Amino acid sequence: MDDRIERLQETAERLSREVVALREAVAELRVGTAPLSSAAPEPSARESTSRIDAFNAALEGRPAPPAGSTVEPGMSPSHASGPASNWNDLFKSLGMRPATPSPAVDPAPAPFEERRGLEDLVGRYGTIGLASLTILMGIGALIGWAIRNGYIGPMVRIAIGLVTAGVVAFFGWRVRRGDSPRYGNALLALALAIVHVVSWGAGPRLQLISTPAVLALAALSSAALAWLAWHEDDQTLFNVGFGGALLAPFVTSDGSGRAVMLLSYGFVVLAAGIASLGQRTWTRAPLVASLGILVYTASGAGLADTADTWAVRTSAGAFAVGLSALASVLLDGPKKMAITYPALVAAFGAMVAVASGSSVNAGQYPFAVALMVASRFAGDRARRGVRTAIVGGVLLPAGATALALGALPEVVSAAGAATALLFAFLAALAAWQDVTGDRRTYAFTATALTGLAVAVGSDERQLLFCLLIAAFGLLCAVATQRLRLGGIGVAGAMWLAAGTVRAFTMLEDRVAYEYAPFLTEASLAAASIALSWILLSFHTARNLASGSRRGTDVSTTVVRLLGAIVAFAWVRQELARAFSPDVSAFLVIAWYAISGVMAIFLGHARGIPLLRQLGLGLSVLAALTTITQASSLVIGWRVGSYLLAGAFLLGVAYSYRVTRPPPRATPTPPDTPAVAPEVDPA
Repeated sequence: MDDRIERLQETAERLSREVVALREAVAELRVGTAPLSSAAPEPSARESTSRIDAFNAALEGRPAPPAGSTVEPGMSPSHASGPASNWNDLFKSLGMRPATPSPAVDPAPAPFEERRGLEDLVGRYGTIGLASLTILMGIGALIGWAIRNGYIGPMVRIAIGLVTAGVVAFFGWRVRRGDSPRYGNALLALALAIVHVVSWGAGPRLQLISTPAVLALAALSSAALAWLAWHEDDQTLFNVGFGGALLAPFVTSDGSGRAVMLLSYGFVVLAAGIASLGQRTWTRAPLVASLGILVYTASGAGLADTADTWAVRTSAGAFAVGLSALASVLLDGPKKMAITYPALVAAFGAMVAVASGSSVNAGQYPFAVALMVASRFAGDRARRGVRTAIVGGVLLPAGATALALGALPEVVSAAGAATALLFAFLAALAAWQDVTGDRRTYAFTATALTGLAVAVGSDERQLLFCLLIAAFGLLCAVATQRLRLGGIGVAGAMWLAAGTVRAFTMLEDRVAYEYAPFLTEASLAAASIALSWILLSFHTARNLASGSRRGTDVSTTVVRLLGAIVAFAWVRQELARAFSPDVSAFLVIAWYAISGVMAIFLGHARGIPLLRQLGLGLSVLAALTTITQASSLVIGWRVGSYLLAGAFLLGVAYSYRVTRPPPRATPTPPDTPAVAPEVDPA
């Protein structure tokens, strides 16, 4: 206890000296800035000694010395007030929480938070909308009364409208520069709406000004508002001005517009808007641009439907593809994909409308190539996902290929095969360059289009189609193994499935019991398809899970067994109607039994539970088939079927036998070393 008291005394003395030094330093810093009369007097050595004595008295439980006693330098007068105060100051100096809580201090009032409920929405925005509506209705009623009574002529009406728009815009500008920017934006938007109404009245309604002039008036007012918003970095106001510029042609139209003029105007406005978006972090403005592209493309396609030349008919599609290319160059991230993909989809829809409404069109082919190339750069590596990969890497290339094939006189021809190969090459090039990070998706598309070229080029010759598809499947197996791209295997499996259907159709078309099993053209087609399936499924399974070599993964095992299942079905189909009913029934039963036992033993050896289960099912099916069908066979084939099925079932039972574990060897205790007999020293 005495040692602890001594250490505390040493700590208090050291802290007192440090406080004195700090006070001297602060006093030196204040010299020249504060008046001399306001400087606090330095504590004397007598006062410092008195504080130390008070602290020692508090530690020893003695009463504190009188107020006139000496105080240690650096100790505040509060230290002499009692033991609790001394302990608190000591704990504070050591960085610990005081024993007694400090006096509570009233916290500062929290800042006022704006309400965002229904009341706020109605009071802030609903009232502005209703006020604008009622003002417009009142002005309209007054002007209508004046027009009916002959007080206001057409030119006066236009002047009143422009003056009203100017006054509203002036007040909106002033309010916006003050403390209510949202309210000022609403007034500016109201002024723009008045300008559009005035333009419509001066042009299509009253025919006072030519349509290009009123279009320029509406467009310039909208562009001015959009420029102001861009300069002030106000996204909401920019959307109003940008949208107003896009709506100007529809507001001022007299119903006799031309597709090329409309699309040219829309391209200029949208290009300016897209260029502006590249310098801002706005998130809602790209939506206005994408909606504008869709509306202009649909309107342009409707106006160009009856055009005489293919250039005019495809102008809407070219308009959308051009804007998509511009967005691909100027934008990135979500803003880029919010414009490029809707533009390409709109372009494809416009070209489908053109293709369905006309005969063979030479303009479709180059446009389809342009659509394919544009889809390569529409995505963004940092923002890619499943939807963008499907749209940009599968749907758009497939649609472009369909458009190009639709422009040919004959799809099933050498020209059709060459077209499919061209688009497959473009997809493979996109996968190799990997601009958007969708290499696997483009690899799938390139493989699928290559299979389409094989199908189109076979010219409906079944054997040739099956052999070519089988060779195609072998190439897909090699490519899957070398490139490690699962999309190649998936696309190859899809075309192999089509070849399987064609090969088994050929097997079914043979005359029952009048063909030589495994020696017909259908047998060659089915055998090639089965071999291709075996290799492709094996390599695709290794790609899906390279670490699942023992078949522990169910999905990988199912993919790996696809080839074996196709081969089993092919052999069964060869034996089902071979030679005679008795012989074919016996052969089918034998094939079930042999396949089942082989699958069971291979499943045990390779540790593949699913393969064992399939083998057991085939063995049971062989037994049931023997019981149900062998009774109608002649005695020789009947007995042979029973004996064969029974023998193989014995083999199945042997594979599932329970073996007795070997006897456990009992460990022999180690030999204890012999102890030498003690010798009597005597």
